[in-house]
Amino acid sequence: MNELVYSIGALPRVCLDYLNDNDIEVVLGTGHLDMETFKSIGEKISILIFPDIPFPTELLKCLPNLRLIARCGVGIDNLPLDELTNRKIHVTNTEGVNADSVAELTVGLMLALSHKIISANDESHKGVKQLYDRNLTGSELRGKTVGLIGYGHIAKKVENLLEIFGTDILVANRSPKKIKYGCQVPFDTLICNADIISLHIPLVKATTNLIDETALKQMHKETLLINTARGGLINEQDLFKFLKNGELGGAALDTLQNEPIGMDHPLLKLPNVIITPHIGAQTTDTIEKTGMMVAKEIVNFIETATLQHPVNHFN
Repeated sequence: MNELVYSIGALPRVCLDYLNDNDIEVVLGTGHLDMETFKSIGEKISILIFPDIPFPTELLKCLPNLRLIARCGVGIDNLPLDELTNRKIHVTNTEGVNADSVAELTVGLMLALSHKIISANDESHKGVKQLYDRNLTGSELRGKTVGLIGYGHIAKKVENLLEIFGTDILVANRSPKKIKYGCQVPFDTLICNADIISLHIPLVKATTNLIDETALKQMHKETLLINTARGGLINEQDLFKFLKNGELGGAALDTLQNEPIGMDHPLLKLPNVIITPHIGAQTTDTIEKTGMMVAKEIVNFIETATLQHPVNHFN
C-alpha cells in the first residue's frame, strides 16, 4: 500500500516541499476533525499528523491501516495512548522543538505580571489621569526566588533566561537532576518559598489539579503563578477563590482546563490575571521547526520503520 499522509491542519510550505520531494502524498485537512472525510479516505491513510486537540477513539474505526500518529507538538494527553499502543500504532511528538518559544513567553508573563504591564496598558488606553499611580507600582525580578516545577527542555531554557535577571532558582522534579543554576528541593519547599512559581510538567493522572487549595495555602500572598504547560495542572475554582480574596499575588495562564476560554469564565473578571490563548508555541519560527521535525520523522519512518522520537513502545 502506498503511504498516504493526512494532516488535520495546514503545514508549513517547507514541510510540504520536503515530503513531496520524498514522493510522499499529503492530504491537508481544514484544522478540524471531518468524520465524513475519514469515512471516505480513511482506509488509505497510514500516517496521521495530529494537532493538540482531543482524539476520539471512534476515529480509529475509520483508520484500519493507520501505522503512525505524528503529533505536531509535545503534549500527548489528548491521545488514547494505551489504545493506540494495543493496536500497534506508533506515536511520535516534537519534544523540545518549542522550548525557546515557550520559555520566552514564560519569562515575558513573569515580567508582565511583576511590572503590571497589562494593567498599565489598559489604563493608558482609557486615559491616564496621573503618573506614578501606586496601583501600577510593580516589582523587579532581580532578587526574587523563582520556582520551576519540572525540569525538562522548557524549564531549562527558562532557567537560562532568568540567570541574567539575578533571580534565585528552585527546582522541584520527580527525579534527581543536575541543576545548572539554583538547587533542587521538594515540591512543598518550593511552593512555600518561591515568589514566582512556573509549571513545566506534563498533564497525567498524578499531576491533575496539582495546584489546588492545599498547595495554594502554602504560597504567600504575593506569589505569582505562571502556567504555560497544561491547564489541568491547576484547579481553576481554587485559584479563582485565592486570587479574588487577595491570597495570591496574580496568575498568568497560557493554558486552561477548557480551551478556548468562555467569555463567562470567572478568571476573566479578575484584574490580577493574564490569560493568553495557548500561544506558547505560536511563533513562525517554532511552527516551521515543528513542521520540519514531523516531516523528517515521517520520511525516516517510511524508509526504516523506526522513529527518532517515539512516545510509545511495544513489547
